[in-house]
Amino acid sequence: MTLEQVYNEKYVLSDGEILSIHIAQMNGSTAKVTISARQYLKKEKYRTCNVEVTFTNITRISLFDDADILGNYSDITIARLDNGNYYVSFDPYGNTNKPHEQDNYIIISEKLEFEELQ
Repeated sequence: MTLEQVYNEKYVLSDGEILSIHIAQMNGSTAKVTISARQYLKKEKYRTCNVEVTFTNITRISLFDDADILGNYSDITIARLDNGNYYVSFDPYGNTNKPHEQDNYIIISEKLEFEELQ
């Protein structure tokens, strides 16, 4: 799924948990981050699901943080940068959905895809 499809199919990525992170350097740099998410079904009705976020052709990755989030995160920033790359922070500094120099758990890549895991 593209980012637009994630929004159109009413997935809620905030208030989730990072379940796994896999980084590979074979045939270009890629990362797969599996998160718990929710999908809106109808008024006050959600279903929990796991979503794998795939980053291809990574230009920056910074997973260091001085505070332990234990995999849980309350917000997520996903932005398209001026150069066309995708910016994702699983521990953003604020709730602006814009990159900030104090964001943590950052991955920037040329391509971003989502897949719901069964």
